Amino acid sequence: MQLNKDNFDQVIELGVILQQYNEYDQRHIGILYKIDDKEARVSHLAWHMELKDEDVKEFLLKASEKSTCVWFQSGLEDHERRLVSIALAGMAERGQLPGIPYSTLYSGKYFEEGTLQYVRDEVGAGLTCATFVMQVFESLGYPVVDVESWLDRPEDIDWQRMILEMLEHWGVKNGVSIEEHVKAIREQPASCRFRPEEVAYCTTRDEIPVTYQEAEPAGRRIVEELTKL
Repeated sequence: MQLNKDNFDQVIELGVILQQYNEYDQRHIGILYKIDDKEARVSHLAWHMELKDEDVKEFLLKASEKSTCVWFQSGLEDHERRLVSIALAGMAERGQLPGIPYSTLYSGKYFEEGTLQYVRDEVGAGLTCATFVMQVFESLGYPVVDVESWLDRPEDIDWQRMILEMLEHWGVKNGVSIEEHVKAIREQPASCRFRPEEVAYCTTRDEIPVTYQEAEPAGRRIVEELTKL
């Protein structure tokens, strides 16, 4: 695993970008991808109904004053990286943006296999920035995270509570009632949290899926390195 802090455009077809917010202890993850000699792009779920696909230079420009960004090269084989990159470009071209809700719940499938067409329509369903990355890889046949091995952590309950409180203040957007969305999430058992730094590590491995027992300490090391930058 190599943490790269410069030359984001040198990604070989596929990687992930990890953003450390300087004001508080939060991180954000997106997929960094590049097709042929085109400029690298970032596909990421920024927030509720804000799925974005943007030029990496634009992403970094907006992030520069409030955060630190690094990137990791994907551990997939050449043809696998290209398949994922092409699928991401196709998702952006279809105009699916910005329609994916933000939710701390996680279970089952969210994309049509092979196409990255979002298929969940029940109230309360959705993804986080990290589970979005997980689902992209999984729906294309490359499950990077061993979901069944993940463990609950007491501190993640506070994070989930914070996210739901933030959603409640979001109001109504794109015809989705936030009140109903949050209520549906709260009525279901909480899911394990997949932290951005842990998912970032999982994407670098060539042997997948990666277990919690391997990813958790690796995630802590990534955070330690980020705090030094």
